[in-house]
Amino acid sequence: MTTWPTIKRIISQGHAKAHGGHLNADAYLYREEGRYIDEDGTVHPPRYDTDTFRCLYGVEPNIAEIINYTPTIQVLERHATIEASDRLEATEVLKARFDMFLHALKAAEYPGNYLNLMSPEYHQFKELRSAYREFWNAT
Repeated sequence: MTTWPTIKRIISQGHAKAHGGHLNADAYLYREEGRYIDEDGTVHPPRYDTDTFRCLYGVEPNIAEIINYTPTIQVLERHATIEASDRLEATEVLKARFDMFLHALKAAEYPGNYLNLMSPEYHQFKELRSAYREFWNAT
């Protein structure tokens, strides 16, 4: 398992190229076809440091690929932005609320539309909606 200081160093190395989280683009880099070429022509192989991805987004890259609900993506990207930032720092409250959100999200099986009052499943996702609001209240 990769240590947090190592993860922070890895994040800092990429910070100049990517300010903020980009869930779908970052998850793609972990796929076999996720090779990319940077500005100087260097070809980079797919990434395998899933510990780094999980520390940023709270989920595995393969789970990130199934998440397509914008409010969920925004929470995960906000957390990644804070974790990768040199000037922002996650408070203990924010960390706890992000963990609550992740727990509720997983328990609900990564749904979409949980904030839509008109959704037939709206009442099933009370814990997830509460965790969503609490996360944003802590940012």
